[in-house]
Amino acid sequence: MERGRLGLELRESAALLRAEIWLFVGVGLAWLVYGGWVLAMGLLLAQFPGLERTVLAILAGRTVTLRTVLAAGLWLVGPSLATVVLINRRLRNRHGNLADAYRLDHPSLLLAIPGSVLLGCLLLSVILGQPWPLTVVVLFGTVHLVVRTVAYGHRVYTLSVPPLLSLLVFVSAVSLSTGWLVQMDTASGVSPALSPWLTQAGISPVVEIVLKLTGVQPAQTTPIFIAVPGVLASAYLLFQLLAGTPVRIRAPLSNWQRRPDQRHPIMPPVGSAQNGTERPTAERDVDAAPDSREQTGTDTEDDDSDAESPGHTGTRVFSPDEAQAAEPPAHESGQGNAPPSGAATEPEATVDDTGTGAESETAGTDDTNETTSTTDEAWMDDTSVFTPGGRDAGQSYCSECGESLPPDADTCPSCGDPVDG
Repeated sequence: MERGRLGLELRESAALLRAEIWLFVGVGLAWLVYGGWVLAMGLLLAQFPGLERTVLAILAGRTVTLRTVLAAGLWLVGPSLATVVLINRRLRNRHGNLADAYRLDHPSLLLAIPGSVLLGCLLLSVILGQPWPLTVVVLFGTVHLVVRTVAYGHRVYTLSVPPLLSLLVFVSAVSLSTGWLVQMDTASGVSPALSPWLTQAGISPVVEIVLKLTGVQPAQTTPIFIAVPGVLASAYLLFQLLAGTPVRIRAPLSNWQRRPDQRHPIMPPVGSAQNGTERPTAERDVDAAPDSREQTGTDTEDDDSDAESPGHTGTRVFSPDEAQAAEPPAHESGQGNAPPSGAATEPEATVDDTGTGAESETAGTDDTNETTSTTDEAWMDDTSVFTPGGRDAGQSYCSECGESLPPDADTCPSCGDPVDG
């Protein structure tokens, strides 16, 4: 059942690509629109000569003017903040929670496709070097990985900090923007008709300061600045995995809180070793019920009572139905009180009793196995959290705003969103 669930969610993760066309089209358009923005803002600042004469500092042997600082803010900070806003609007609903399409029970499957693409590109780069088509694929794969990592970070329970995820998007956008500026200033394939405009826009001073601060050679700038977002996303995933380890060790948690778009924290079945496997407490209680009805007050009942978990009180409560079922029928009672009539009768009775006991044990075993199978299928074991889809979830909440819902509500009383059936 778990394997089928993983396969289904992997297909759902792949189906999200159709809804993410905005991302791939947006990256291509942004690469062109960003060039127009850089030229427009650079030429606008060139209309104020006083900005160039105002020296603020000398950094790495380079004079930093007011125009350089304003240009860096307009070219790097402004577009990066706009990128954060646009991505958050796409990934979140109107209440600030993660969109329903990304709420998988296993969020790590969201990273399967971009991770596989980047891994394949890494292997090809070892064989083929760094041709420009491969660089373009790496660019789109890196942006896709960052977006999927943000969705993953909203969904998990541990280290799920939306401001930190927004910071990841911001730094990634700054890195890619810087790579574009350096590429336009140092690349040899820039059109000669465009070069005077780039010089007048003042790109060179900003690029020189960036290269001085980072120590990166111009020939290495494009792959490095494209790789930075992927490295940051991988670092977050690693720290999230490490931060989730203490949560799994301390499980089950008490007094835990979560947002509506997060999964439940891990609550693994608490059981005792029985037949070589751990079994949930609820499963032990289900199995204990038929055993108690089959027991008849013999020494076996005392042994089973002593073997119960410490949390069990050992008190048995009998209902009138159980008491009536425990009493033998009248004809059986009469046969039991009557003296044996012959030698042939006693072996026959013994065979019947033995058969009845075997059938009872077989029935009890079948019921136990069926209950065990059903309970095992209900649990979904995961590395960080579980979704109690197969159990009674208790109080229901709105998937949009997180408000608690009345039992028979069709719409959320807070936001008016329809309640999913």
